[in-house]
Amino acid sequence: MPTNIPDDGFYYLQTIKWANEEGIPLGVARFGFQYWQFSSWHVLQAVFNLSYFFGNQFNVLNGWIMIMFILSSTYNMNRAKINKQVYLVFGFFVVGMLQFFNTAPSPDLPVILLSLMVFKIFLFDERSNENFKLIVVLSLIAISIKISAFYLILFVIAFNYKLVLKDKRVIVIATIIGLLLISKSLITSGSLIFPFDLYTPKWANWTTDTKIIEASEVIKKSPFINDYSELINNLKITEKFSSWFNYKGYRGIVNKVWLSGIILLGLLALYSKSKKHLLLFLISLIHFVFLWVSAPYYRFAISIILINYFIIIDFLIGASLARYSKFLIPAGLLISGIWLTPVIHPIQKLSTNEIITISYPIKLEYLLTPTKPFISDTYEEKMFNGEAVFIPPGYHYAWDGPLPCVMRNHYERHTIKE
Repeated sequence: MPTNIPDDGFYYLQTIKWANEEGIPLGVARFGFQYWQFSSWHVLQAVFNLSYFFGNQFNVLNGWIMIMFILSSTYNMNRAKINKQVYLVFGFFVVGMLQFFNTAPSPDLPVILLSLMVFKIFLFDERSNENFKLIVVLSLIAISIKISAFYLILFVIAFNYKLVLKDKRVIVIATIIGLLLISKSLITSGSLIFPFDLYTPKWANWTTDTKIIEASEVIKKSPFINDYSELINNLKITEKFSSWFNYKGYRGIVNKVWLSGIILLGLLALYSKSKKHLLLFLISLIHFVFLWVSAPYYRFAISIILINYFIIIDFLIGASLARYSKFLIPAGLLISGIWLTPVIHPIQKLSTNEIITISYPIKLEYLLTPTKPFISDTYEEKMFNGEAVFIPPGYHYAWDGPLPCVMRNHYERHTIKE
C-alpha cells in the first residue's frame, strides 16, 4: 500500500535521515518544532533501514513488528481466559485499521501494539511477578518511544502497586528513562520539556527561538479548531469542547467515539461492579483529562479507544457470538478488507487532508515500494534564521530531501523577522 500518513513526508523520514547522517543534532527543533520529538523508534529505524545496501529503506521495522504482534496475539488467544470469538473479530479489525502504518516509519504503530499488549496483561493475566515485570518492560519501552504513552504507568500501578513500591528497580529504570527523555529534549531544542518553555539553561546556545515555541503552541491547540489562524485563547471551555467535539471530517467522528467509549465504560463499571472495569474507566478518564489540557489528538488515544470498545462489546454480545463462530473468519476478513480498499477506505472518504484523500489503486508494487505523493527532486536553497536550508517547491513535503530541509509553510511561519 502507498504511504498515506502526512507526517511521513512531514518529518518522519527527515528525522531518520538526521539520525542516519548526523546523529541527534543540537537544536534541530529550530528547523521545525516537530523535530524536538526525535523518537527513539526513528533512531532504531535509522539503524535498521539497510540504506547502505538497498538505498533508503525507511519502512522495515513497522512491518516486522506487525507480523510479530499477529503471531503473539494468535498464540495468546489460545492461552488467555478470553472470549475467543470477540478476540478474533477485534484482531481482524485492528490489523486492518493499522495497515497504513506498515508503510510508514510511524512510532504510533509500536506504541499502539505495545499498549494493547499491556491492556491484555492487565485485564486477563494473573498478578504474578513474571507478568508484572513484563507489563513494566512493555510500558517503559512504549513511553521511551513516545511520551504520549505515559498513561501506561497507571496500568503498572493498578496491576500491582505493592510490587511497584517493593521493587525499587522499577522506580530507578523509570527515572533513567525520564532523564533520557529530558536530555533528548535539551539536545534537540535547548529546553528541558519542549514545547513548554519551563526552563532553558543559559549555556544552551542552540536554544529554539521563542517564536517557534509560540508557533508550536498554535499547532498543539489545533485539535480544538479547524483553522490554525483562528484565535482560541479567548474561547470559553464550553466553546473549546464544542469545537473539539464537532471537529470536521473523521477527527470529529473519532472524538465522539472516544468520549462515548469512556462514558459507556463508566456505565459498564457501575453495572458489572468489576474492579478491572472501574480501574480501566478511571485511567481512561485521567488520560482524557490530561490530553484535554495539553493536546487531545485522537492518535494519542487510539489504543485506549480500541480496548474500551473491546471490553464493552465483549460484555454485551460476547456470549451470543459463539453460535455464529463459523462466520467469524469471513466477517473478520471483510472488515479488514474495508480498510484495504481505497474506494471505500473510511479515512479517505472522511478526511480533508489532501494526501489521505488521494485515491490509490491497489498494486503489488506498492507492497514493496510505497509511493511518495507531493515529492520533488528540486529544492530551493534559502536562508532560514541565519542558516542555509533546503525548501521543497510549493507546499510539497520534505520527505528525504537534503539536510536541513524545511517545509515551505514552516519556513514562512517560523522565519524570524528582523
